[in-house]
Formats: sequence, C-alpha cells, structure tokens
Amino acid sequence: MQFYESDPLLNAEGVPVARFAIFSETPRNPKPQYNVQLAVNQYVGNHEYYDFVEEWLDNPWIRMIFWGLENIDYVPYQGGIQRRDFELIEGDGMFTGANLIILKADEGIENPKPMIESALIDAVNGASYNAFILSSLNYPWIKIAITGINNLNFANYHGQVANVQ
Repeated sequence: MQFYESDPLLNAEGVPVARFAIFSETPRNPKPQYNVQLAVNQYVGNHEYYDFVEEWLDNPWIRMIFWGLENIDYVPYQGGIQRRDFELIEGDGMFTGANLIILKADEGIENPKPMIESALIDAVNGASYNAFILSSLNYPWIKIAITGINNLNFANYHGQVANVQ
C-alpha cells in the first residue's frame, strides 16, 4: 500500500486550512479495495473527513481523504464555479511538480456536472490529471484534480495516523 500525506494547504494569508492524503494499493493484491478501506479507517480514526474516489470508478484501489474543504478560500472562476489551486510542496519547500485543483459549483446550480467538466478541462490546460469525486457519488458540486500525481513522494503505509488539527 502506497500513501501520500500532503503538507498543510495554506490560504492567501499563509494560514493552514486543509490537508489531504492519498492511498493507493496495487491491483495485483487479492483485496485492493478492502485493504484501502482498512488503511483509511486506521489512518483517520475518529476524525471526520471527506472521502473521494477516482472519478472514472475504474481504479477502486485509490482514495483521497480530505480535511478542511470548507475552510478553503475559493475564487470565482467561470459562471457559478469557484476554483482554488495549490502547488504541492514537500516539507523542504521544494515544488513537487504536482498541482491540486479544486472546483466547486454554487449550490443553487441544478446540474453542475457539465459546468464543472468544462471548467476542469480549462483548468488543467492540457496536462494529464487524476480527477476525484466524493465517494457518495451523489454530490456533483465539487471535483478535485491533481496534475503530476506521479511526482508526489508516495511512501509505504505502515499504520500512520492522521495529523489533523
């Protein structure tokens, strides 16, 4: 099981407001989904979190766990869509080459999926990306994309627990 834990994501004033983790299991494992769920449960403990799955649902052995989405300072982007980008930095302050893009539709939009899809294509600007949606699959008002996910420093997961503050 591979695991990536982000450094805190900062708002415009440099204050930590959110963080996330990604779990990835090899499909060669006989129970990849089960192993990912066990790891997520162990990692998050009793903390509340947002649970995201890979958008196309063809990769059930990758999950994103997120805290603080409600604390992020989004900026207006395209008619009813708000956006926030983060360059993902490692602990040493070096840019990883990966970017996190969060797109959020206004709650009043009845069918936000086409608008978010259009905004996502524009936001990634031709780069390869992995897209994540809430695991409940019934809340299309938010989508997260990561460009350069293979540049992230994944490590083996050995029972680490979330450092959520």
